[in-house]
Amino acid sequence: MGKELTDKVIEEIAKKNSEPLWMKEKRLESLHIFKEMPMPTGQEETWRRTDFSTFRIIETIPYIEPLLQVKEYDNLNNRGKFSSLSDRNICGTLVQQNSHTVFNKLARDLHKRGVIYTDIISAIHIYPDLIKTYLLTDCIKPDDSKFTAIHAACLNGGTFLYIPKGVEVYLPIRSLFSMNTNGGGMFYHTLIIAGAYSKVTYVEEYSSPFIDTQTISNSAVEIFLNESASVNYVGLQNWATDVYHFITKRAIVNKDAS
Repeated sequence: MGKELTDKVIEEIAKKNSEPLWMKEKRLESLHIFKEMPMPTGQEETWRRTDFSTFRIIETIPYIEPLLQVKEYDNLNNRGKFSSLSDRNICGTLVQQNSHTVFNKLARDLHKRGVIYTDIISAIHIYPDLIKTYLLTDCIKPDDSKFTAIHAACLNGGTFLYIPKGVEVYLPIRSLFSMNTNGGGMFYHTLIIAGAYSKVTYVEEYSSPFIDTQTISNSAVEIFLNESASVNYVGLQNWATDVYHFITKRAIVNKDAS
């Protein structure tokens, strides 16, 4: 898939993922918003410490064919130089390389209690009503900025975590995201919905230590906390020097939630 971001490229992404019409339309609308919004100049207060002189977001590769299929993630973990918790200290793990899921496991008792933990692309198919309601609608919107717009258009990986009302998860759940393709784009989206009186610690780690060409990570985190819910979010990064990382993190917090 070429680097130029056109309607055809976005339609191909939606087709490869077999996405429903509403998701394809959201992508295309977001691409049009992206093209209409100006790029930051670096003079704005928010961006005055960012050097955009060599930055070429339009040249990123929004979709990368899967390169690796594994049942366990030990080799990927070593290759990506992740630093997260050991298996004994977690109750769920999701690993993605170049936007594709290579490992996903959740403790059996949490499945029985209604916890949902899967990659965001699968969630679009399996839980369409939830995703359509919460994904890039109220918390983060495509027209918030040029970067949220292209994120929504090119979204190609990430996590969906749903904790039902009253469920307390006592060990952390983690996601590990790795990129090893020069010029690639990580458009990962984390969507967490915590039911009333639920509790969870979620850890996600980004890693691309071997990149030596301009590569972009443009991610977003949306967290919805219902009454008295508690979400402890931890984000870790291990980037090569040629990676530009942009991330938007927001939460909608209801009464007595944190």
